[in-house]
Amino acid sequence: MGTTIRRWMIAMIILLVVGGPVFAGGQSEVEKAGSPGKVEMRLAWWGATGRNEKYLAIIDEYQKKNPNVLITPEYQGWADYWGKMATMVAARNLPDVHQYTNNQLGEFYSKGAVISLEPYIQDGTIKLDDWNMGMVDSGRLDGKLVGVTIGITAPVMIINMTWAEELGIEIPPFDASFTWREFADWLKKDVQPKLPAGAYAFGDYGMAENYFWTWVRQHNAEWVDANGNYAVPQSVLEGWYGFIDDLRKAGVAPPLSFTAEDSGKARGDNAFNRRKMLIRPTNANQAKLEQQYMAVEGDRVEMRRLPMQEGAGSARECLITSVLSIAANSKVQDEAAKFINFFVNDKTAQSIYNGEIGVPGSYTVQDMLKPNLDFAAAQEFDYINMVSTGSIPTVPKPQGIWAFDAEIQQMNQQVAAGNMTPAQAARATIERANKFLASLK
Repeated sequence: MGTTIRRWMIAMIILLVVGGPVFAGGQSEVEKAGSPGKVEMRLAWWGATGRNEKYLAIIDEYQKKNPNVLITPEYQGWADYWGKMATMVAARNLPDVHQYTNNQLGEFYSKGAVISLEPYIQDGTIKLDDWNMGMVDSGRLDGKLVGVTIGITAPVMIINMTWAEELGIEIPPFDASFTWREFADWLKKDVQPKLPAGAYAFGDYGMAENYFWTWVRQHNAEWVDANGNYAVPQSVLEGWYGFIDDLRKAGVAPPLSFTAEDSGKARGDNAFNRRKMLIRPTNANQAKLEQQYMAVEGDRVEMRRLPMQEGAGSARECLITSVLSIAANSKVQDEAAKFINFFVNDKTAQSIYNGEIGVPGSYTVQDMLKPNLDFAAAQEFDYINMVSTGSIPTVPKPQGIWAFDAEIQQMNQQVAAGNMTPAQAARATIERANKFLASLK
């Protein structure tokens, strides 16, 4: 098991074994008038250097406009962030404002770790009047808004269009729809034969958890049944493991050794950046970042939708939101709400953030940002609007499912290594999932 996955699993196990709600009583008593003196607040997020610099700049802007406020930043990489969050939720010491995606929000919400933001919406502290309500609802649980989105993304296929054009590979239009079978046939017949030796048409999607979430949605499957047992059918799991295994065996997707080595490489040195992979499975908010690190000057990155199931009307890509929430243990919840409003609505703050983690919910902000974006970043706005139109709602994952994603990835690696067939991996997944979920009851 890789170091990142191991840290991730440990973090979520720490969170899940904390019995019952750890923050009883809901929103703590905080005076609505606020304090006239110095206010100290903690803000936590995950990210690398570029993202961290943006958050720090936004903090500076807020403190300039609110000189009585001192914000302490707390940031780590993805895996370390969740390890620290799991420890802090157990200690009832979460940062006043902190960040989730809808992969994890349900886990922490079930522990009573975050408050409802409805009072701050109603009194106008957090203003969402000009927002896309579908994006607002991405932070809602049990009918209550518990997180304000700072960006929406979705799984996507990114393509090196310049390289494809040089090789004479015809890429489907931006809004094209096609089935998984059609996609596989196209890769085998029209793409891979035109690539140079050592290059692959499509990356291994086994580590792309939001691809798997979309696959489950495409089959109308539920994560758990009424008794809390794992409910993803064996046939759906077998199809998931089997599709990419077929592409590996056909030489269209890379072997495990290639994927493992490539996953440890930094941007600028990975297979997609260096023309060793034509199409990469990832999330839409990553396209503009990959664009910045393309090794061949002039290579243009574009997005395309995921394939869909036979007879379906759309690919049903899951919508992934990143939200800011307020900790139930916070003593400065009013100031925290003011900061969230500043972060998502202030033009200076949003000019700094510039759609960093996904498409913003405010139409005003979208209109302000889009004319100044490069092609990849602007296409992200178009892509999210396209895949979100008419799609079924993306319901947050129930308790335990996000933590178990690492096991799905491990099963894919077992199939890639030849240690299991897709059918064996599917049966093992269900067995392990039920044991894991039973341990949470």
